[in-house]
Amino acid sequence: MDAGKEIIFDERRQARAKEVGIQFVDGLYQHFNVITTKDEFDKKTNLLKLAAGTIKHMGILWGREPSIKDVCTCESFQFGNSDEFKKSHTHSFQCKHLHAAREVRFEGYPEGS
Repeated sequence: MDAGKEIIFDERRQARAKEVGIQFVDGLYQHFNVITTKDEFDKKTNLLKLAAGTIKHMGILWGREPSIKDVCTCESFQFGNSDEFKKSHTHSFQCKHLHAAREVRFEGYPEGS
């Protein structure tokens, strides 16, 4: 992927990160859970899939700057953190959950949360 597209996709992930619920689970604020902020329903059956506050993914954030040690269990991270990506970057793929966790950890919780 060329650098221009990569920047655009990263900016989109950062924008979507504002909708993500993050809950840190250790005193160092490294390990986090991604929690649902509202009930999620199946699109076909309209049955409740995940209730608000349910743990959806887990991750580890290593610092203020993206690190090769950053990890998330979401599908986006697993797909994006390919060998090709790791060869051409000094950090792991940064999914929207890692962006959200970094923002909460280093810039504080947004207003109204």
